Amino acid sequence: EVAPFGNNVFRRGPTVNEALDLAVDYQTITTYGSGLPLLVTQDNDVAYGLANKATYGVAKGPFFRVADAAGTATGAIIVGAAGTVQRFTVSTGAFTNVSGAAAQLNAICRASDSDMFIVGNGGAIYRYTGGNTLTTLASGTTQDLRAVDCSGGEVLACGNNGTVLRFTSGMWRSIGTGLTGNFESCRFGPNGTLYAAGNGTF
Repeated sequence: EVAPFGNNVFRRGPTVNEALDLAVDYQTITTYGSGLPLLVTQDNDVAYGLANKATYGVAKGPFFRVADAAGTATGAIIVGAAGTVQRFTVSTGAFTNVSGAAAQLNAICRASDSDMFIVGNGGAIYRYTGGNTLTTLASGTTQDLRAVDCSGGEVLACGNNGTVLRFTSGMWRSIGTGLTGNFESCRFGPNGTLYAAGNGTF
């Protein structure tokens, strides 16, 4: 259903009737499998494209405030409030808890299905290598980290008060920016260029 102020996905069945208002409250869009779309709402409902179909599947996950998600070959890793991490599997519609985080989580990036990085408040950084647990990494900062990007074997994280960190050779190193603004996004660019941006800061 497409309306002036909404774009909704419905699922109708003998025992299931669900609707997702994707225009209002979806939090992040990623892809899974061979590039199929996967959308996650703020409250951990998922809509996912189906191969060779013009329809979407939907799944209702355990409620928490979602911040970000990264697609995998089989679904997605979803992160958010109070250190919550969920592994969603499309084929079963199952949500599995991944433990090991305590901080508010703000972003995730995927180097591969078995290597992902998650950042959060208070300088929190976690590494996900599969399974149901995370590994804590020492970031060297207590600033809230708001964004993360993976490229090859390197990772870039950024956050409050001009904080930019680069992960190389198994260690996080601070990159001095001379800025005090809060970065909300950071990306690897071509030829080794790094970009970080926030409200009034670039």
